[in-house]
This record gives sequence, C-alpha cells and structure tokens, in this order.
Amino acid sequence: MMRFPPFVGVAALLVPASALAQPTVTEPPKVVAAIKDCAQATTGEGLEENLLVSLGWQEVEVDMTDNPLPEKPTVFGKDRTHPLIRIVFNEGGSSGCLVEGWLADESTTQSLDTVLVEKFGEAKPHEGMRAHYFDNAVAMVLPEPMLSNSDFRIIVTEAGEAE
Repeated sequence: MMRFPPFVGVAALLVPASALAQPTVTEPPKVVAAIKDCAQATTGEGLEENLLVSLGWQEVEVDMTDNPLPEKPTVFGKDRTHPLIRIVFNEGGSSGCLVEGWLADESTTQSLDTVLVEKFGEAKPHEGMRAHYFDNAVAMVLPEPMLSNSDFRIIVTEAGEAE
C-alpha cells in the first residue's frame, strides 16, 4: 500500500474561483497534460517551479480581493485552454500541485473521469478522494463541494513510500 502525504486543510488552500481570472473551459486531454507536468515537477524535495516554466507554464496574477488565505498562492497558467496549477504544501513542508479548472458540461466531467482511468488506471479510495497512482506520483481527485466553484480539483504529489 502506498502512503499519501498528509495535506492539512486542503480546503483552506483553495481560493474561491472568483478570486482567479477564470480561463475558458478545458478538455480532458489538457487536464491529463497538466497532471503529467505537475508529476514531473514534483519531487520528494518539493515542487520544481523552474521545470514547470520549462514545460510552458508561467506564473499568473490572481485577484486576491476576497483572499481567505494569509499568503497569496503561487498560480501557474499555460494558456486559456489549460487548467490552472496552484502550489500546495503538506504538513511536512514539501509541496505539490493543485490542478484546477472548468469543464464545458456534465458530459465533459464524465469524460474526464473516463480519461483519468484510461491514462492512470482505476482510482483507489482515500479519505473521500479518488487516488490514481502512476509512475512515482499520485493524482488525488478532490470531492465536491469545495470552497472554489471550479469543476475539478486534483492534487498531484509524489506517491511516497510503499508500506
């Protein structure tokens, strides 16, 4: 069994979508690409932001008018057809990614679930989330509802050690 990094207060890390410049809707293959980029940039030491930049991501400004967080989050975007990537931290201080975005409709949401299974294998339940293990990473699909009104939120981090 794999051990998940303990993310404390994940809901508190999510800025309401109104605080972000909402991009256009994204398609499931772009979500998968963002997950793979996050996994590539995430190590046991943290998140290599320079690697995200080399993969075409750039830091984007967010409107923090209604910011419930003590600090401004670091957010990356690629273009208006990709989801956003936010840096999140676990209680040990290392970091991972939160891939977040909007989908066209309910059928696209179902398609995203199907594509995640096709690309990363069947999900395993973990504390109310669906976890997809691949390579040396895990993509944890956060359940509804959350503070943000985005259509999906997926935490990507190093998978940890086998138990």
